[in-house]
Amino acid sequence: MDVSCPGVFAMGLESFPNVPVTEVTLEPGDRLLLYTDGVSELFNEAGEPYGEKRLLCQIEAADTDDPQLILIGIVEDLARFAGGRPADDDQAMLMIVAE
Repeated sequence: MDVSCPGVFAMGLESFPNVPVTEVTLEPGDRLLLYTDGVSELFNEAGEPYGEKRLLCQIEAADTDDPQLILIGIVEDLARFAGGRPADDDQAMLMIVAE
């Protein structure tokens, strides 16, 4: 499931008189991945973006609930996809697995 939070701008560009809030309820085993656009917008040598669909497939295919191992798998897949091409933007990820 994609959790959107409309009305959010890049940090530091604009102050927020009211910070937008999105609430979700996580059930045991649910995974929540927070990531920067540098992850989904990583381009390979053919100019194709990694994309959110591929990122979601990596999360769904993980055979562990260990967030560190899931993130390592994503990082390894990003590197394979890029084929040695450096990232164009920052890449940061944080995963939470509900217990």
